Amino acid sequence: MQSTGEIDLWSEKQPTLPPSITAMKGFKVEMCFVYPGEGGAQCLDWYRGTVERVIDEDKNSVMIEWDHETLAANDVRRSAHRLLPFHWNPKKIRKNAWREYITD
Repeated sequence: MQSTGEIDLWSEKQPTLPPSITAMKGFKVEMCFVYPGEGGAQCLDWYRGTVERVIDEDKNSVMIEWDHETLAANDVRRSAHRLLPFHWNPKKIRKNAWREYITD
């Protein structure tokens, strides 16, 4: 259910506002991506990683090293992304949504 955007158990544990881009180095992040499912359906799922560095503060762009456990065999291990404030912890998950990776 979570991958369809209907239920998200971790969203209520998130801070209301996203962290400042200047404080992102070392931030444990989850980011939502679209992947092809059965029969060509598009599915959503969270991938987790750690922000290695801020690339551009004005554009909110960062380099993320992804946790190996969340990746498929051909997925990239590091990639650049824009962590835009309006994608922070939405009520219904969607592509490019992001939030803090919380484990408890």
